Amino acid sequence: MNASRIALFVTAAVLVLFAFVVAAKGPAIFQRGNPAPYLIAATQITDERPFAYVDEEDGRDVYIAKRGNNEELISHIEAESGFTFLEQAGAGYIFASGEDRLMAQTEVYWGRWVVWEVPPHS
Repeated sequence: MNASRIALFVTAAVLVLFAFVVAAKGPAIFQRGNPAPYLIAATQITDERPFAYVDEEDGRDVYIAKRGNNEELISHIEAESGFTFLEQAGAGYIFASGEDRLMAQTEVYWGRWVVWEVPPHS
């Protein structure tokens, strides 16, 4: 086999593999639209900081966190908002400040992370 045939074979194999991954995982990859901001933020997650800021969507702050222990992100939301964590209700985390309530919505992302949407607060 000459070099051009090998390059063509490798290119075709990569394209077939890419098509397979997109077909198999497409709904998860694109469940929140463009995956790039989420994946970039996920690369910033470390053992010392198990969450990262993604962006703002429609006035809501969006974070991505490791699945599991969310204590550090809850503490961060409390510090940023002035609200205190009250309770978890399904995929929602309720924070309170006096009579006011703040509901952060969560969604499992790619099975590995959790995306948090925190509404505007005053």
